[in-house]
Amino acid sequence: MAAQMNEVNSPDEVLLTVPEDLALVPLGFSLDAGGSVTKVVYRSKEDYRNGKRIGNVESNEGLLRLRYFRSGADDELINFIRDHCDVMESASEADGWFHTGVQTQRFKEKLEQVMRTKVKTISEPDCTYKALKGFYSRVDSCRPLGLSPETVDGALQTARGFLQMMSAIREMVDETFDLFKSNGDPQIRADYAMKLMTTDAATLAEELSQYEIEWPCMSVTCGSAAAMMILSDDGKLDIGCFSGVSGLTFLGLGKALCGAKDFDELIEMASRGDHRKVDTMSGDMKMKDRKDIDVYSLLPDSHVVFTMAKLAEDSYKGTYTKEDLAAGLLHMVASTIAKLAASTARLGKAKCAVFNGSFVSRQVAREALQEWLLLESLMQPLTGEEQTKWVFIPYPGFICALGAWYRNWELEQERRTK
Repeated sequence: MAAQMNEVNSPDEVLLTVPEDLALVPLGFSLDAGGSVTKVVYRSKEDYRNGKRIGNVESNEGLLRLRYFRSGADDELINFIRDHCDVMESASEADGWFHTGVQTQRFKEKLEQVMRTKVKTISEPDCTYKALKGFYSRVDSCRPLGLSPETVDGALQTARGFLQMMSAIREMVDETFDLFKSNGDPQIRADYAMKLMTTDAATLAEELSQYEIEWPCMSVTCGSAAAMMILSDDGKLDIGCFSGVSGLTFLGLGKALCGAKDFDELIEMASRGDHRKVDTMSGDMKMKDRKDIDVYSLLPDSHVVFTMAKLAEDSYKGTYTKEDLAAGLLHMVASTIAKLAASTARLGKAKCAVFNGSFVSRQVAREALQEWLLLESLMQPLTGEEQTKWVFIPYPGFICALGAWYRNWELEQERRTK
């Protein structure tokens, strides 16, 4: 069953094609009221009347729409739901419907009065599990997004550089030096090292793009903050980690340093900027006259050594723009999330990690994360570890709203069987 993403009425709304039965939740909407934005999944009155498709439609497909609202715009949100969501007459027969998000309690009472239904709350870990295990598994083209050869090539070249650096240090310092000798089978590590040095980026990108969601799975939600949860196959939360460095950090620093008015403008600035103008890169560290002892010469020029460090040097003043600063901030946040995610995945022995949240819905942010994560993953087998599979999904900002929708779909199936 195909899932299509198109602009509908405004850039803030997308159309999602799903299996017909999956669209028939009586309530007709589910909410994830986050700290910065509220995400709404809904069945539109433009497409349905009381759960029936409008017009002469012969199809086994259903339609849902996904839309963002600014948090705090409660009246706008509730009026939109009242005027645009197709709520079935049977919705009032249930003793409540599930929604999620830290802000839901703020407008719960008014929503219940206007829509004449009870609001139940469901946790974000439960929503994430329902979305990945249920909703995404039923909609074929909600499969993981592929990786570009360009993104893979950047991580691959850096991993090769680190491998060569370890060899150079061994020769210069101690021939018995082996950073990885205590972990894993030496022959397996040697075979992998050869593969790392010879595989081309396009082949590796295709291989990495075949990843499926496996359990235990780590959910990495990158929104206003970053939350990492290891979920078992039965939905139990095994371990969690939280970081305040994420979307709001990027936005706050972007407003202060770059003069951006909002998140959209800051993302646009970052997409036009060049983080290499503010980050100290390996190419900046090379000793051209002493290549015999210069390990930085083994790394590609594009590897970040010190984040935003050029701002500390007077010689670089006037050489970078606000757009370059925005790009540097984006890469700083991305690298912080990636390092913490990699450590949490190792600790929780996660087979894969699924990235979601509004921050990673933007391509420039997603690609920055991917390159850092791929480098971590490519180095893991050299230490005898199994590679963590980093998975990026469609509609990442709506994962909890889709999970709440799926839980309400389950609720309706349960109600019908009583």
